[in-house]
Amino acid sequence: KTSEGVGRLRLLLPGGTVLSQVNFLKNGVGIAGMAGSEQALAQTINAMKSYQDVERVEIKKIEFDQKKGGVEFEIISQFKEKKK
Repeated sequence: KTSEGVGRLRLLLPGGTVLSQVNFLKNGVGIAGMAGSEQALAQTINAMKSYQDVERVEIKKIEFDQKKGGVEFEIISQFKEKKK
């Protein structure tokens, strides 16, 4: 199931977005990486929001890196609590 989730995430990310880290948390998933532009970053955030089980998306870091020519980011998606 984990590989299926990562595969889906990769399909949703815009071209030019490279993930450097994916962390599976107890109630969510955290990703870090580099987006090629502000538009690609916005598309990445929207991709994270598009998951049906995501309650909210928290942006931990956004930093433009002129040397690398892109926007470094860290994003955490919090999942909805499952009703018992």
